[in-house]
Amino acid sequence: MLWWKEIAALKTRLKEVQSELEKEQGKAARLAGFMGRLQIFGISATGVVPRREFAEALMDSLSALLKAEQIVLFKTDETTLDLLPVAGRGISPEALSRLRVRPGEGPLGKAAQDLKTVIQNSPGDSGPVPTIGAPYLVIPLISQARCQGMVLIVYPLDGAPSM
Repeated sequence: MLWWKEIAALKTRLKEVQSELEKEQGKAARLAGFMGRLQIFGISATGVVPRREFAEALMDSLSALLKAEQIVLFKTDETTLDLLPVAGRGISPEALSRLRVRPGEGPLGKAAQDLKTVIQNSPGDSGPVPTIGAPYLVIPLISQARCQGMVLIVYPLDGAPSM
């Protein structure tokens, strides 16, 4: 008499596991697609990397994978040592063109100067720059003990990273 209840419970559990498996396979396929898109940007025989296209693909991938509201990639200007935006998502091109981070100034500049990652979780605080809100994550890109660039990731107010 109990065996048919047990079989029904097992069938229900099997359907749940199959649904979960399909969901995870979808995530894996999506991640593989993003990785594939980044892999197509190889270095040519002459050593040339399509930097602009690579930056755009990187921003697309990071934005989708991290579910970020806004994301900006900065590169250090060799003459002024200021960080200038190279690519971004979720921010207007006009606002992006006005962004300029000077080492030591504000949360972004301090992160660049100290070569440390900054995580700001409280949404009540102002953002790292006037056009960008909180919570945010700032990751300096370091090479040869210098900040060569920076990634700014801004999350929705309802939460931090959700992967």
